[in-house]
Amino acid sequence: MFTEKDILQVKNKGLKPVDVERQVQSFINGFPFMNILKPAKLGDGILELADEELSGCIKLFEDNKPETLKFVPASGAASRMFKFLFEFYEEAEGSNDNINVLQDEQVKNFFKEIKNFAFYKELKSIINSNNLKIEELLEQRRYKEILKYFLFEEGLDYGQKPKGVLLFHNYEESVRTAFEEHLVEGALYAQNSKKDVNIHFTISPEHKSLFDELVSSKKEIYERKYNVTFKITFSVQKQSTDMVAVDLNNRLFRDDDGSLLFRPGGHGALIENLNDLDSGIIFIKNIDNIVPDSLKEETIKYKKALAGVLISYQEKIFSFINILKSQEYSERTLLEIEEFIKQKLCYDFVKTEEQGLYANYLFEI
Repeated sequence: MFTEKDILQVKNKGLKPVDVERQVQSFINGFPFMNILKPAKLGDGILELADEELSGCIKLFEDNKPETLKFVPASGAASRMFKFLFEFYEEAEGSNDNINVLQDEQVKNFFKEIKNFAFYKELKSIINSNNLKIEELLEQRRYKEILKYFLFEEGLDYGQKPKGVLLFHNYEESVRTAFEEHLVEGALYAQNSKKDVNIHFTISPEHKSLFDELVSSKKEIYERKYNVTFKITFSVQKQSTDMVAVDLNNRLFRDDDGSLLFRPGGHGALIENLNDLDSGIIFIKNIDNIVPDSLKEETIKYKKALAGVLISYQEKIFSFINILKSQEYSERTLLEIEEFIKQKLCYDFVKTEEQGLYANYLFEI
């Protein structure tokens, strides 16, 4: 199944041939799935906080000021965001194609609203530098030519860049990338008692220089604005989480040079990166899941409240652990612990009969 070259390639990824064989078998037999018992709903897996509880959780978080870290998966390229534009570009026959030919609402709306996008001024500047005017290109319906400067390397190259470095939001005084919006969010809810904001981005190695440029040009601006110190770190998705590619007959797919083709695993693979980090509380949020300042209030409020809920649970868990360790507990206390595990932590189990064994079981949970 594997050549010597394959085995070396697999080992260089931190895998063993048996791991790849197991992956192929999963394609053949199907991947295991989780057995879903019931849907989550209010009071059973979903927590609803009344106004007073919400305020209390926020205060608990703010009073404790625990060590926090913001974890941002940011390795995704923007190519999928602009799939509809790539399709339009490939199907259009020439530079003067009328947008209505394809009858694609997404493409129509993109060009109708293009002047409102955060990247418009930069795109206009690039087009102007090529002795063209974007207003004339729009009027003449030379949409394919506009996309050449938007999607590809002769222009903004947004079709290949990571989402984190794209201009996302317009403000009166500036425009912000998704990366910058995460800095702002971090300053507003993830600073510690020393006013440090720890943020970790997972990125693709080929995009590291783009993020480094943003750190160099933007970090101090937001540190001054929010009176914080950003401690920004990066990691890449581990190659040992890659999946081998197969064809429709579940045979190993190979590149032109004969090497095995691997594809990066999904976001679940980043659990390895997460495990390498150490912090009291870790906020997780995708790179493009951001809002402008006008909508941030709700985000900040509920991030703090969630952290407050976590702290309250943590305090309760530690209290129960100490009780179980002391072995000074009553049947009523064990029932209270059982109720907390089932209702608050949503972990169901069958109760054993003998009290001592049951207490040990609760401790192990």
